[in-house]
Amino acid sequence: MARIRKVKLFIVSLTLFLLPFFVFAQDAVANPKGIHNPLSKLGSVKDVLLALLNIVVQIGVIAVVFFIVFAGFKMVWARGNPEELAKAKNILWYTMIGGAVVLGAEAILQLINNTIDQLR
Repeated sequence: MARIRKVKLFIVSLTLFLLPFFVFAQDAVANPKGIHNPLSKLGSVKDVLLALLNIVVQIGVIAVVFFIVFAGFKMVWARGNPEELAKAKNILWYTMIGGAVVLGAEAILQLINNTIDQLR
């Protein structure tokens, strides 16, 4: 068993080590001069921050959905146990608060962005 785990670990490690070489090899076909800078499309700090927040919001929405489903499973697994049910309710409550923070951050960013654009 230990030998199989070592072989699997070696294969996964080798794959993760070699993956960037394949990615850069694909970019070398499209851009033969060298490595392409992905931030060159973004013209200002505002654009970088918008792109970063967009990524954070997308990951946050996925996490919120995951934890809502997880809280549902915890409620089913509680089987009427009051302590376990309270834990599941807390997970659901904090997930809703986190979802509101993620969506609120997006709304506040849009509000600030629109205000700055109107001032120009």
